[in-house]
Amino acid sequence: MQIRLPSIIRGIACIFAVAAFVMPANFTAALPVSADPGIMKWDTVSTPGSLARRYDILNDHLNAAGGLVDIPRGSEILDMSAGDDGKSIDAVIRTWTADNWTSTTYYYQNNLFYTKDGGISWYNNSRGSVGDLPGNVFQVVSTDGDPRTMVATTGTTTGTTTGPKRVHVSTDGGRTWSTVFNGLLPVGSLGDNETIRCVAVSRDYGGKRDIAFGTVGGTNGGRWAIRSSGNFSNTMAQLNANGAAPNPIGENTTSGIDYFAIKFSPTYSSDGSVALVYATDNTSPGAGATYYNVAFRDINANTTEAYAFPNNGIEVKNPAAAADSSPASNYLNMVELQLPSDFSGQSSSLRRAYISLDAYNGGAAKLGQDGIYRIDDTTPYVLMDTSSITDKSIYSIAYFGTYASGKLLAGERMGYQCTATVPTWFTDSPTTCPIPCWYPALKPTTGAANIICAPYGKNGAGAALVDWNADGSLGLVATGS
Repeated sequence: MQIRLPSIIRGIACIFAVAAFVMPANFTAALPVSADPGIMKWDTVSTPGSLARRYDILNDHLNAAGGLVDIPRGSEILDMSAGDDGKSIDAVIRTWTADNWTSTTYYYQNNLFYTKDGGISWYNNSRGSVGDLPGNVFQVVSTDGDPRTMVATTGTTTGTTTGPKRVHVSTDGGRTWSTVFNGLLPVGSLGDNETIRCVAVSRDYGGKRDIAFGTVGGTNGGRWAIRSSGNFSNTMAQLNANGAAPNPIGENTTSGIDYFAIKFSPTYSSDGSVALVYATDNTSPGAGATYYNVAFRDINANTTEAYAFPNNGIEVKNPAAAADSSPASNYLNMVELQLPSDFSGQSSSLRRAYISLDAYNGGAAKLGQDGIYRIDDTTPYVLMDTSSITDKSIYSIAYFGTYASGKLLAGERMGYQCTATVPTWFTDSPTTCPIPCWYPALKPTTGAANIICAPYGKNGAGAALVDWNADGSLGLVATGS
């Protein structure tokens, strides 16, 4: 699941919900069901720290006298990833934390919570014990085929940080962690303002996995690198997606592009491909753009040899629009990239990708097109155009299926604060409808009630993160409220 950095603050509390197109009476007893077109309902499951009949994630609050009381200050879910065993869910949650039990210094801390039983019980993996994750956690990725292997990124150990600079891996379900890349070290570090914006882990190939990450905010753009298989032994910067030479770790970046989303091909062991979404930066409207490309790798040498598309790649926009109509990197909030299960970077007939762009501009006119797009090799199609709707941007998408057939979930960034609802959408025909048949949730997710109610207002930070479980029978969503 791609990855949210705190460009906006999520609501005072969070809702964690599970969806079925026929709503299950009990999540833990839910049976696989088939989608009924036009019907989507959401049901809630218990979340870390929640009370009876309260599904928000609660935190202790420091009162005026300096004592801890049961008044929730609130928190937000920054990232979520579902394991393919049907029971594992990992969530990065920002909570209100003290330096220690006697300290009067409090700050927000990003913690990793995980459940291995479908939400019945949750565990905090960021309590500072031996083997736990150090510092603020920002992103988490579950691996395909092995729910015990997880990848996470972290920043500094203090309450304020510009973003993640380290990559960690766990092979025992999150109980212990090893640092496989440390961008905070003086030698081999990332730039002062350079942070990891996206991270991915490949499927197992012969007992091996690769880890990829992309950065933003370097001296001149970002870079992308891969921690190679074989005990994740070395990290090498890769040829940039616009053809610029690799920027070695520890040196200034000169690529001129920031990397927002990255995915290994589901057939990585045979096609050696990695899909990327990236953007050029500009400080004025109408310049800079967002692009998509597919890297072809020499897995053994841990190098990228070429790309599927020349020059900057394929611009992610309405094909009828002028060049540079997509957002520049400084106008992008969120990017999501999804690949069909039979995607192959080496085959033009199987190079299909689904991409969402979020260019929400605080309720003002957007500085670039956004929405949901499907790209078939070199041809982009608009699946949902939100460019001219100032209060509607897509925060995340999740695809389940093959090239020929599948279904797509979408969650919006903003919600209705008066009704405390966040819009989510579903289509079972993203490949056949000229403009897909989108169905709103019959029972919408709660959330976004984080500001004072204004009639007809849609100004609450809902920030809906969506995902599918392993067999596509259940959907997941986390929202802010």
